[in-house]
Amino acid sequence: MSGTGCYNCLRFLVVTVSMLVMTAALCLVSGTSWVVVNTELYRQGGQGSYTNISLLTVALLVVGGTVVLLATVGCCGALTQSRGMVAVFCICLMAIVVGEVTLVVMVWLEQFDYHSLLTEAIRRTVITKYQPDNLAMITY
Repeated sequence: MSGTGCYNCLRFLVVTVSMLVMTAALCLVSGTSWVVVNTELYRQGGQGSYTNISLLTVALLVVGGTVVLLATVGCCGALTQSRGMVAVFCICLMAIVVGEVTLVVMVWLEQFDYHSLLTEAIRRTVITKYQPDNLAMITY
């Protein structure tokens, strides 16, 4: 009898957390989409071609979409008590955790040179977006 109550509590917890994560991911995707559309329409004078979308914007859209999909699988798997969906959810979560730990270890051991990559990205942004502004060019 107590096992059923614990299982129902765990199911409720998975559904609640999945819904909260899905809400945050949907906000990320919608906000990023709005930034892309607004920036490109402004840049092209109403005839945006979407050819100059930054890598960060695309990465945010992909990550947000993946999190929405993963949260949906977890929520639906918990609600329908589908072992397959819950297994896919757990495997994907473990893969994400392993990837994050690997990235942190690579940065900590300085196997990934993020400093030069970040400096170059900032330099390109300042040159391409703020070139007419001499103050920004002089201070950088």
